[in-house]
Amino acid sequence: MKAEYRSYQEKFPYILDVQHKVTPYTEKSGFHLHTQMEIIYTCSDNLIFYSENSVFRVPANTLLLINSMTLHYLAYFDDGRDCDRYVLTFSPDIILRLNTPEFNLLDCFLHKTNDGLAIHIPQAYQFQIQKIFDDLTDATSRFITNPETEEAMLLQSMDLLCMSMDLGKLLLQINRHLYKEIGRPIQASVNEHSRLAAEVCSYIDLHFDEPLSANEIAHRFSVSRTQMYNIFREILRMSVNEYIQYVRMNQAKMFLIQSDYSIEIISQKVGYGNISSFSRIFKSQVGMNPLQYRKTQRESLTA
Repeated sequence: MKAEYRSYQEKFPYILDVQHKVTPYTEKSGFHLHTQMEIIYTCSDNLIFYSENSVFRVPANTLLLINSMTLHYLAYFDDGRDCDRYVLTFSPDIILRLNTPEFNLLDCFLHKTNDGLAIHIPQAYQFQIQKIFDDLTDATSRFITNPETEEAMLLQSMDLLCMSMDLGKLLLQINRHLYKEIGRPIQASVNEHSRLAAEVCSYIDLHFDEPLSANEIAHRFSVSRTQMYNIFREILRMSVNEYIQYVRMNQAKMFLIQSDYSIEIISQKVGYGNISSFSRIFKSQVGMNPLQYRKTQRESLTA
């Protein structure tokens, strides 16, 4: 492992864990990595995936495969709806025993495009996929951290075996889908566009407090404004200006909750020279003005 990555590493208590999360946010606010492999199944379409080399918005009913030791995080695009997803993490050891000499169930994680591999699930298979996740979630909820009796240990081992088999079925379906698609040449432009979008997003994340425009950013990255617009629509399903606004509003929320800065100071700190413009955009995005948001959030934290 790269030495600089050690501070990002996370550890999980179980070798297989599945949770159904319906929250108005995502838990991680920055990059992290782990030795477990991860599969996320999205029920809503308001997640944005970031890795070192790519960024994209994840559609609903999509399986997102994240290989072990991949530096990544998921951000929530606040559109007034909860972020609904299943999160599955597992140690590859529990799958290795299901492999055969001819077939490796973990092949899908070794796919050459995997920097966060998104696979959309057709409607005909969505119920089947969700049932697997529901069954795994139910089994996980029965886990005991430290089973005290021999009977409890045996039952937990049986549950884990059933979960491993369900996970194996899921991986088998994913690999079958990829093998059907593998004959199609991977479009290099998609990977190039994702890398460019990631670079632009990183630039905006670092310079959100400065005057920014789509024209200036397109010029900086040596592409036309139209090309930049089309790339962002393809990868993130939003424009460059919408992403700038997204980053600024997230920063403004943080300042409103964690600081006592005035609204005027906050508007300046997130790149708005005009407090009226900031307040108007904030209210249109969040549904309340900045002072109301600060009051509501602080009351919920002290309740």
